[in-house]
Amino acid sequence: MHSVPFLRLLALTLLASAATPQVSFAASHGRDPASAVDPRIGTGGDGHTFPGATVPFGMIQLSPDTAMPDFKHAYKWAAGYQYGDSSILGFSHTHFSGSGHSDLGDVLVMPIAGDVKLEPGDAAKPGSGYRARFSHDTEVEQPGYYAVTLADEGIRAELTASRRIGWHRYTFPVGKPAHLLLDLRPSIYDYDGKVLWSSLRVHPDGTVTGCRTTRGWAPGRELCFAMRFSQPMTSRTLYNREAAQLYKGFKGPGEQAQDNDAQNGRALVGVFDFGALKQPLEVKVAISTVSEANASTNLDQDGKGWDFNAQRTAATAVWNKTLSVIDIDAPNDTRTSFYTSLYHAMLSPTLSMDVNGDYRGPDHAVHHAKGFEFYSTWSLWDVYRAQQPLMVLLNPQRSSNFVQSLIAAQQASPFGILPVWAYQGLETWCMIGYHAVPVIADAYIKGVRGFDVDAAMKAMVASATYAPYGDIGDYMKLGYVPIDKEPEAASKTVEYAFDDWSLAQMAKAMGKTDIAATFNKRAGNWRNAWDSKTGFMRARKSDGSFRDPFNPEAAGYGSDYTEGNAWQYSWYVPQDVAGLVTALGGDAKFVDKLDQLFDAKVDPSHFKNVEDITGLIGWYAHGNEPSHHIAYLYDYAGAPWKTQQRLKQIMDSQYAPRPDGLAGNDDLGQMSAWYVFSALGFYPVTPASDEYAIGRPFVARATIHLTNGRDFTVTASPLDDAHPYVGSVTLDGKPLSRVFLHHAEILAGGSLHFNMQATPNKTWGASDDARPAAMSRH
Repeated sequence: MHSVPFLRLLALTLLASAATPQVSFAASHGRDPASAVDPRIGTGGDGHTFPGATVPFGMIQLSPDTAMPDFKHAYKWAAGYQYGDSSILGFSHTHFSGSGHSDLGDVLVMPIAGDVKLEPGDAAKPGSGYRARFSHDTEVEQPGYYAVTLADEGIRAELTASRRIGWHRYTFPVGKPAHLLLDLRPSIYDYDGKVLWSSLRVHPDGTVTGCRTTRGWAPGRELCFAMRFSQPMTSRTLYNREAAQLYKGFKGPGEQAQDNDAQNGRALVGVFDFGALKQPLEVKVAISTVSEANASTNLDQDGKGWDFNAQRTAATAVWNKTLSVIDIDAPNDTRTSFYTSLYHAMLSPTLSMDVNGDYRGPDHAVHHAKGFEFYSTWSLWDVYRAQQPLMVLLNPQRSSNFVQSLIAAQQASPFGILPVWAYQGLETWCMIGYHAVPVIADAYIKGVRGFDVDAAMKAMVASATYAPYGDIGDYMKLGYVPIDKEPEAASKTVEYAFDDWSLAQMAKAMGKTDIAATFNKRAGNWRNAWDSKTGFMRARKSDGSFRDPFNPEAAGYGSDYTEGNAWQYSWYVPQDVAGLVTALGGDAKFVDKLDQLFDAKVDPSHFKNVEDITGLIGWYAHGNEPSHHIAYLYDYAGAPWKTQQRLKQIMDSQYAPRPDGLAGNDDLGQMSAWYVFSALGFYPVTPASDEYAIGRPFVARATIHLTNGRDFTVTASPLDDAHPYVGSVTLDGKPLSRVFLHHAEILAGGSLHFNMQATPNKTWGASDDARPAAMSRH
């Protein structure tokens, strides 16, 4: 801590502690699940989570930003905050949780006491701008609440949130003039010229509104806001700090910045003055992807009153209600990891709709939701694997809204396809596959309804047959994506094949046998990427030959694979693991190849140019999604005891209750959903089937409170490091010899018990009929 502000910071912290206890939150374990959550987890290292205030799937993510550097150097700050930083740039209202690429950081505000500086300054030069130093000792991070003391300013900042409103409370030093600076210039993953246009207006009643259009990850994204203060302004100044304006037009009213009621430009800053305050300044902010008018309506409807404490209490209550869908008995560190993972899994997708039902679609037009809520922020390459299946299990009603949102987005798409990676309604074209298809199919197969199933099927088929996207045209003609036409062709071939299988499953369940037959055939296209000579998935050229030279260790730009190599992608046949076992020569050779994957000696610097490949155990990379199902594949080859062994290895090395406790990007809850499922003892290896592969639990007792009123309880004993293996399993008191559960068995309620032991039981779950289903066995 820097010596100059120490006494001032200490005094302010002690004053604030009467209202906000300064404790190590991760160690504060009440029985309410929210008390076990530590939002700091993942804010250091590669986790890319944010520590600020939000509510489940809320439109607002109000959080501190420690840096918003140029996009070429911004990877560490994908969520705006890095735990290792020592100063805060400001507090903005939109953030991704755990993404590997980024944007947002909209409507950034900073409280200032005394003299106002209009530039953020250099973090290495304290006092050079409006950014302020802080100490983690003064931070409080809780679900729905964040607080920190800004040391240089002597200001206590507190944040909370509701679904569409960010609520602020700033306690200023006595006798010093209070200001709030609003900066519409900075953005996460920033660059010169990113702000295409912005506007700022002060209304007669003191409401401040504005909009900003940026050319970022989603080009042409516009976000509007409305802001109100609990105290009247004594003055205000609106600046356009744009250095060079090639065309200025004609001058509007006002002789100086203080006279302007409105300002337009590419570099707007507003400073709002309140004089010396005797009580805290509260601020409330609403956002809208549609208009300033809608943002104001959101503020009118969802932002009534001035009771910060009541809003904080409400946010805590909604988190406790949401997280209490699962009760666990576990040691404190495990409770922290579990409930923080569940918390992170319930941040996205986010509400992207105004109170009147308006939302922005992928065509940039305004649409109206009728009978559902529109959600966006879809990292579909990640979340279809476990995060969305977890939502189907825990809250099928919300999943129905998610599916309706995907269908609505497809219907508004200029390309007529489902989202790929979208946020605030707009498409980014990031990653590969048409993975909205398995999200919808998984929901349907597991009984989620309330959406137009025929419209869903139409949207799914349209996405799977849109020839220009990812060379689906050649994929449909050749049965694979040719590498001389399309990059990362091996990954695309196997991922398309899985998406096709999931589509076929839903079509079959709907009685659409012609569609089911077409896509079931396409689901076998993974075999066209399989090279029996090398034992790896590879990319073919248009003439049918594999591309040479071949190096199974190669990854990165120009390779056959997306964020991976042959070692990581050759296991991606979740729809037909039995077929892959056969292709590799049977159980023993399959298990041996899996062991080679995990036991290889790999220098992490091998992937220094592929920043997403982290969390290495051999070639296995838990920090990136293509590896997430691999540990469970031993189940499919008669060796579930090795799944149990590998899961222990992963849990011990890839998750920890500390800021750098995530081995890789949380990817909008996918890393966290993997933890939740694996801690419960089962995992959805094959979304759009009704099966979960059984692993082993990492909590002694967990009860899932299902929305149908039933409870499903998982227990394990003795559960400790000395007993890492499953000896036997019972379902509702009856022996269970298979290594998978049906979704319907969970929904029926009941109990699943694991008898744990010190040594592996190599016979349990080893028979052919004990294994999960696969295409090759039908």
